[in-house]
Amino acid sequence: MTVLRQFSRYVTIGVVTNGLLYGAYLLLTATGAAPEVAMTVTYLTGVALSFHLNRRWTFESGLPYLHTLIRFIALYASGYALNYAGLALLPDRLGLPHQLVQIAIMGGLVVYFFAMFRVWVFRSP
Repeated sequence: MTVLRQFSRYVTIGVVTNGLLYGAYLLLTATGAAPEVAMTVTYLTGVALSFHLNRRWTFESGLPYLHTLIRFIALYASGYALNYAGLALLPDRLGLPHQLVQIAIMGGLVVYFFAMFRVWVFRSP
């Protein structure tokens, strides 16, 4: 499968799931949840959805389930740390609205995750 086709599928999954998850994030924060708590809840939901959809449809991975799951979780743990740090620091330090910080971080993580999926998580031997 070509990189362009994989990226197209990845973006399709990402737009739909992240759109829904960002809406959930806004709803949770609007009802009083702290931004870090709302991000954690939506992030964990997104991880579960992303693993199954990207493993089967985007990358059509035939690698062992546990092998890809462990790498996937490690990758998303690094993404979580970056997301949490940015959300905890940038609104307070730079005075930026947490809503804009969160959407910007999500955009940066899209590129990071796709590259790492291709070269590490779902890479065929």
